[in-house]
Amino acid sequence: DDLKLQDPACEDPQYPMSGLGHVIDEQLSELLLEEFGADLPNFRRTQLEFGLKLSLLVERNTEAKGDELELELLGFLAYKTWGPPAPCVS
Repeated sequence: DDLKLQDPACEDPQYPMSGLGHVIDEQLSELLLEEFGADLPNFRRTQLEFGLKLSLLVERNTEAKGDELELELLGFLAYKTWGPPAPCVS
C-alpha cells in the first residue's frame, strides 16, 4: 500500500487503520530521525514533490492494556519509481 503522511496541522488526520497516527508520530518519526536524519515534514514533502511511496509493517497487540501500544512498527519500505532513460525503482 501507499500510505500518505498527513499534515499534523490537519484537525483529524485520516489513516486506513486505527492507531496508525500514533505509530507514525511516535515510532516512525523516531526511526527516521535516528537512522536517516530525516523528519516527518521532510518525508511528507518528498512524498508530495517526488512521488515517494510508503508502506508500513505493523503488528497489532491484541492483548494491549492501558498504556501499552496497540500497534508496533516492525519496519517500513519507502520507494520511488524513476523514469527514462532507465526506468527502475529505488
